[in-house]
Amino acid sequence: MEEKIITVIVTFNRLKLLQRAIKCVQKQTCPIAEIIVVNNGSTDGTTEWLSSVVGINVINQENVGGAGGFYTGIKEAYARGADRIWCMDDDVYPTETCLSVLMSYLNQHSNIGIIVPRRLQAGNIVYGETLKFNLVNPFRSLNNFLKEENVGTKELVKIEGMAFEGPLISRSVVEKIGFPNKDLFIFFDDSDYSYRATIAGFDVMYCKEAILNKELFPFQALGKEEYRNNWKLFYDLRNTSYFCKKYGKNRIYQQCGEFLKYLHAFMAILMSVILRNKKYKKEELEKAYRAIQMGKTQKLGKLSN
Repeated sequence: MEEKIITVIVTFNRLKLLQRAIKCVQKQTCPIAEIIVVNNGSTDGTTEWLSSVVGINVINQENVGGAGGFYTGIKEAYARGADRIWCMDDDVYPTETCLSVLMSYLNQHSNIGIIVPRRLQAGNIVYGETLKFNLVNPFRSLNNFLKEENVGTKELVKIEGMAFEGPLISRSVVEKIGFPNKDLFIFFDDSDYSYRATIAGFDVMYCKEAILNKELFPFQALGKEEYRNNWKLFYDLRNTSYFCKKYGKNRIYQQCGEFLKYLHAFMAILMSVILRNKKYKKEELEKAYRAIQMGKTQKLGKLSN
């Protein structure tokens, strides 16, 4: 009996990229039963275009971030009876054989719960996966990122942290650990999910032979009187703090596992204020500290300005 594969794409205000992503999914050599597009409140014509497309299941909702988008999409795919759920953002585009390669390895190894493709950006390998999380020493980096030396000639490499950019998730994973934490909004929703799968006894694997391309966005310089938009930083700090508190393996780590990331952010903001280079505003020092405390107390959801 053929396994039912459902693709979940989460989008927000990137119509052209979404159209390319859908086209690439439809060209896969491995048959896909359904495509679900979760539209996070787009205002660029995406909603109107999706309403005219035949053969795609569309869920329109308010902008609840990538975490809320994948929560909705994976939940819907699971309810529709998916045996495998293939997740991606709108800014990626898999090669035609990407899914078939992932499926081939998934079916060869019974304990693989999630398998992720190699990502390329302008032809260069993007390594953002976490080989292993450091959850013991707060004075070392949380992420031990995957490197070329870890991959080498290996077909598969076991990892603990991933991005929601092409992971193929088995139904058994969803049955055991549920859905992504929608309250994280952005950042760490993907790594939180893969680490939960690891804790539950599943293997999360990196597959170098399955290729998924990622859009390279051009650098945009700031105007003379323009400050950087740093809103993502505070989600990163809050969710890092949450992750360290939740999964830290000793009390010290649970209380200050995010120390290095906070120190880096603190120094960046402080130096920006001193040099008046308009990268950060001085009130963002307090905001960064508040984000850390919110993570520790599990005050999640969408941040107010």
